[in-house]
Amino acid sequence: MLEAELGLSLSSVGVEAVVTHDWLFPISSWQKRGTWNWYAGVGLGAGYNWAHPLLLGYYSIPYGFVGLAGRIGVEYNFDFPLNLSLDWRPIIGPAFGNGIGTNGRDIKFNEDGLYQGGIALGVRYRF
Repeated sequence: MLEAELGLSLSSVGVEAVVTHDWLFPISSWQKRGTWNWYAGVGLGAGYNWAHPLLLGYYSIPYGFVGLAGRIGVEYNFDFPLNLSLDWRPIIGPAFGNGIGTNGRDIKFNEDGLYQGGIALGVRYRF
């Protein structure tokens, strides 16, 4: 399956776009009605954050990021054309922008990548 998405981050104020190629693996032991699958895949992602959370509030250090995206999740396909999914998708790669490094304008590794992608709940209409 090929999936493209545009999302808003709840852990920070920002947006990201990701394209992944996912492989589906049926879970036959759970089949009663509808179908269950788990899936995993890789792709590319990019995004931009305007504010990043800190323990005592928000501080504004805008930065962009690009990188390799991974995805792993599980989905349920109802007997009618509806699909529910739950997945985790981190983005690992460089971050760039004002104030993220020691000299003000810098490029560094996006160390928030494993946490940034977070967990997503999907509700899809199947054609």
